[in-house]
Amino acid sequence: INENKEEATFELTNDAKYTFTDLSLYFVKESDGDRLYTTTKKAEFIKHLGKLNDFPLSEQKIPYFIEVEDGKVISITEKFEYTI
Repeated sequence: INENKEEATFELTNDAKYTFTDLSLYFVKESDGDRLYTTTKKAEFIKHLGKLNDFPLSEQKIPYFIEVEDGKVISITEKFEYTI
């Protein structure tokens, strides 16, 4: 947790793992269930973010847990309040 709310920049690994709730059903085929989706394709994560890409992470309300190893991001996990 970045309690100081300082910005930090990290490089993504080529095989970074992205986990998110696919509310728009772009990748999950069934609307029943938790709709959690995991991918290593950055383009899929960016598509999922949609218009959120227009806002800096510091202004967004959805928490992201970012795992860093050796100075590089290896996973980004989106957590809605009801999934924590």
